[in-house]
Amino acid sequence: MSAGRIEKRSPAYQDLRRHAVYLAVEAGAPVATRFLECAEKAFSTLASAPTMGRVRRFPHAEVGELRSWAIPNFERYLIFYRALPGGIEVIRVLHGMRDLDRIFGSKTGDEGG
Repeated sequence: MSAGRIEKRSPAYQDLRRHAVYLAVEAGAPVATRFLECAEKAFSTLASAPTMGRVRRFPHAEVGELRSWAIPNFERYLIFYRALPGGIEVIRVLHGMRDLDRIFGSKTGDEGG
């Protein structure tokens, strides 16, 4: 099974960096590296089968239909993505305890801090 294309929005890159820094400080650099590797592997898996994630609906969301998928071995971190022809667009990578309705329900998509 070949992976499809993977597009990442800027907030997704920022999310990955922020989570990796946090994990490096809290658990060590090897854990942060493993997190990034697991995230990239999950992106590839999703790009080859974009409809496998759970459809998510958020009030007032202007981002369209989103799907989510937990990063294997880091299940508290969720990939939010949109299926594209031939792949996926990664919108955000967020910890599942965040106020997701607020993040995706705002007009700007900004969680405000």
